[in-house]
Amino acid sequence: MGQRKKDEYVHESINKNAEKAFKRYCQKAGVKTGAVLARYGFSALPSYGSTQVVRTKGIEYTSETIETLGSKIYIADEMHRVFGMGHEWYRNIGWDAVATIVNDSITRGTQPYLISMQLSVDSGRWFEDTHRSQNIVDGWVEACMFSGCFYGQGETSTIIQFEPGIPSCFLGGSATGFAKNADSLITGNIEVDDQIILFPSAGLQTNGYTTARRIALAAPNKFETRMSDGRMYGEALLDRSIIYTEVIMNAVMRGVKIHHAVHITGNAWLKFMDTPEPFVHNFDVIPEPSTVFKFIQEHGKFSDRRMYATFNMGAGFAVYVPSSDVNLMMQIGRDMGAFVGGYVKRPENGKGLVSINPKKLDFVPSVKNYL
Repeated sequence: MGQRKKDEYVHESINKNAEKAFKRYCQKAGVKTGAVLARYGFSALPSYGSTQVVRTKGIEYTSETIETLGSKIYIADEMHRVFGMGHEWYRNIGWDAVATIVNDSITRGTQPYLISMQLSVDSGRWFEDTHRSQNIVDGWVEACMFSGCFYGQGETSTIIQFEPGIPSCFLGGSATGFAKNADSLITGNIEVDDQIILFPSAGLQTNGYTTARRIALAAPNKFETRMSDGRMYGEALLDRSIIYTEVIMNAVMRGVKIHHAVHITGNAWLKFMDTPEPFVHNFDVIPEPSTVFKFIQEHGKFSDRRMYATFNMGAGFAVYVPSSDVNLMMQIGRDMGAFVGGYVKRPENGKGLVSINPKKLDFVPSVKNYL
């Protein structure tokens, strides 16, 4: 392992170092407002991800998660422009927006129950296409029902469109979750020898779409290019994400000791390093990437390092459990294709590391001092 190149990953379109630094600054700034909660008898738990947990009166806990869906919407716009109505692409967009919210919420062991939508459009004409707008809402509601959430409406806004083209939108929202006691919470208390159980993804899910759009420019027929499995590239990019709420919350309720959970989205496999303390996340078994990832790698001429630092590569969610709880976790997650992918090791020199052994890849943090 020591002979591998341990370089830092730099995204070509987004300065991930600056982005992470900004998020850390926001988290630290938010701590200053914690005293306000004391007025109500509440207190905030330490935050290390996108979901904030607050202890309310008594022993109950609530959580708040805010997420947005990025460039995937623009691919749906392009496919809609070419093929028109009669497809499920916008319904999948609505589903995916909820999926990325609730999948983040459950990383802290909180059951999301209330979801609100934030929709910004770049032209008032956007609402005139009722097939598109209603399909997004229908997919949103379908995902709410699937994940056990009430759709509590939300807010819309219109931003002036500066470039001509099909009116598009910016879709996001928030979820409120709850946990009845501290034993239900996932707090990031990772231990050496914890087993890392991986759950398969359904393609890209909700990350890597800025890069995926660029690949279309290099493909012979852009989003209409046929991949080796016969599907169009754009069609595969719009597959709906997997929602992991039921299996994770079932594990929590059945007493599985989940020390840590990861929704594998932005930063892809580098996200395993977003932990309160540094560890070595050692992977010996990884999923076989689906056709769409192979298509992207071929047409983008990307290295394995670039792929695993940008895309989930077939793994959408992960939980860390002690060896004593592996059998029960596998029993609960077997129908979703769960498998043991790796384990946790003590870090060398106090530095975190993600080792993907089948690919001979090591990643080190590009931003230090993780919260």
